[in-house]
Amino acid sequence: MKRVLLLNPPGRKFHIRDLFCGKTSKTRRLNHPLDLLMLSGRLSECCDVGFIDAIAEGLTAERCRERIIKMQPDVIVWFTGIVSYREDFAFMRELRASLAPFVSVSLGDVFFENGSRILEQNDFIDAVLCDYVSDDIIRYLDGEYTTMHNVLYRHNGKVIDSGIQRDAGKEYTLPPLFINKRCIFPFIFFASFLRVREIVKRILRLR
Repeated sequence: MKRVLLLNPPGRKFHIRDLFCGKTSKTRRLNHPLDLLMLSGRLSECCDVGFIDAIAEGLTAERCRERIIKMQPDVIVWFTGIVSYREDFAFMRELRASLAPFVSVSLGDVFFENGSRILEQNDFIDAVLCDYVSDDIIRYLDGEYTTMHNVLYRHNGKVIDSGIQRDAGKEYTLPPLFINKRCIFPFIFFASFLRVREIVKRILRLR
């Protein structure tokens, strides 16, 4: 079983990178990284999934690197964004040099316009995920390239765009990795709002 690490990398500022919309929090607001949350449901069906939110935990780059090296993941799926890609890329480049070989899969708004070109210029990235809800991440990790979409990937020395195709959707279970009280909304006064399970329940009630 592959060991997959979902990573929100460290940063000098309070970066929010999820939902393909990078920004820097000025009020210390920090929501759960929903992209990685959804991916955890897909990946937990076939992989041993771990999670590090270096922003929420306030980890330095050195401390985060130590945690990752100790875990020895086979795959790292990591956030980046326009607001932080320079330091994210530097961190992952250094990590690639100091860790046993692993598959590096990134996602973020920085890849929207020139994703293939960025992949060509940065060999520490193996693939870019364009949809965090579909099961294409599993197809990619299993080498099922002809049946997947929503992934830019490197294969036989070339960068390939598998094209965008939205998933019809299926239900899957989310593992309890994302219950973190460090994720805060200063303008919300009820502690239960901070819990992922409670958020999901509220969404379901609205349907």
